[in-house]
Amino acid sequence: MRKKDQDSASSGSVGNVQDFYRFGWLLFLALRTHVFTHCKNLVICTNGLVSILAILILHVPIGFRNFSVKDTSLFVKQSNGRVNLLASLSEIYYTSEDDLKRSMEVTCSLIIDILKKNPGCASGCKTENLDHIDTEGLKFFEDLLEQKSLQSSLEILEKDYSDLLNTKYELDERIFINTEDSLLDAKNVSGGTTRLFSTKSNLDDLASPARQTASLLTPHSPLLNGSLNCNSKIAPTPVSTAMTTAKWLRDFISPLRSEPSAELEHFLTSCYHDITSTVTQRANIILEAIFPSSSFGERSISGSLQSVSMTEDVAWAQERKMEALKLYYKVLREICLAESRFLNHNNLTSLLSNERFHRCLLACSAELVLATHKTVILMFPAVLDRTGLTAFDMSRVIETFIRYEETLPRELKRHLNSLEERLLESMAWERGSSLYNSLIVARPALAAEINSLGLLAEPMPSLDAIGMHHGNSIADLLPEVSQKGVTCPGSFIL
Repeated sequence: MRKKDQDSASSGSVGNVQDFYRFGWLLFLALRTHVFTHCKNLVICTNGLVSILAILILHVPIGFRNFSVKDTSLFVKQSNGRVNLLASLSEIYYTSEDDLKRSMEVTCSLIIDILKKNPGCASGCKTENLDHIDTEGLKFFEDLLEQKSLQSSLEILEKDYSDLLNTKYELDERIFINTEDSLLDAKNVSGGTTRLFSTKSNLDDLASPARQTASLLTPHSPLLNGSLNCNSKIAPTPVSTAMTTAKWLRDFISPLRSEPSAELEHFLTSCYHDITSTVTQRANIILEAIFPSSSFGERSISGSLQSVSMTEDVAWAQERKMEALKLYYKVLREICLAESRFLNHNNLTSLLSNERFHRCLLACSAELVLATHKTVILMFPAVLDRTGLTAFDMSRVIETFIRYEETLPRELKRHLNSLEERLLESMAWERGSSLYNSLIVARPALAAEINSLGLLAEPMPSLDAIGMHHGNSIADLLPEVSQKGVTCPGSFIL
């Protein structure tokens, strides 16, 4: 082949590769704007991005692959000579295989709804793209990324995002895949232009938490260099941290029971009266206020995507609620065991009847779940408002929580420690903090001044009030529970 022809072919090949990346990124933006509208967190977005990576692996013509599906260092989950694609990607990116399967279903629904493509069962498709891949449960779109179809799909996705951008968003996220040196210009007040981005963007922040990955399985920009083969150590990022801590929740917390263990139930029934139902009902009310099962807000989309989005919201809230509930029971059990050894008996009525203590544990559990998923719609101090606590209340339990949850990843320990510093340095001293109520008890001489300045905290809202305020029909769910802290002879006094 003449040099001119070689250059032309090479240029066309690079152009196609860039089109594939652009298709994947635009499809992700459509997924995020149409389906993940309200469940805005890194874990769900990463699952969606990995599902699109799977779509690309299945559909990009094999002539553009720089890997082999037989490579066991890349596709680690294989059986009978066939690759389990989703299991392999889950292993690399620390995602849940079940969550990834759900994301694949949602992504396929998006392609059907927006691009008007109809899939078939991959097991019935005869294409070399699927050679050596276990096709059970997978869908395949004929000619999805063939040149003519690809250009049409790019135009549809571009228009779809442009329409949303003009009405809802300020930042054009297509800049992360654009090739121009000047990706975004914005007019300043003097009528000139200010260059906001002037270099080719790098998507390495979306990299796998795995230490070594092959570049095709790492969603970094294809524009950095011509070669996609780049094995290197990847520094921790917000995404890799979120996926690592989410794996901790799956491995250590999710397998637990969503009700008190036998040991914890023994302590609850050993009080002056059985308080098991009180504890479980309180937990359900507080966590329902933090993770409401009803969908968030109104929808601006219609059709099948609306149904998918609402279903995802409800499922997400229910799963996070269960994680927080299991973590709460786990930590409460450990605290009870320690307190029982300290007091040398099993009657922990004073501790287990302390309403504020339980709410603080529930708030810490929920905050760790929210921090794990990097949830932007419920950022701290949202849990304080939804549990009826003040900053000072929560600050008194954080150290205990860290001490008795030994499996807690260091990233989440750092998160709680940073919250404790923030609470004690500023938030605990704000007007309406329970710190001043405690200060009056410790220093009665300050009572007049504190009262005159109006610094005292309001009474902690009842569980019924919390339930009604956050839209839960639970007014008659819980029997009357003491809302006051009870003096405890042990080591956990609130």
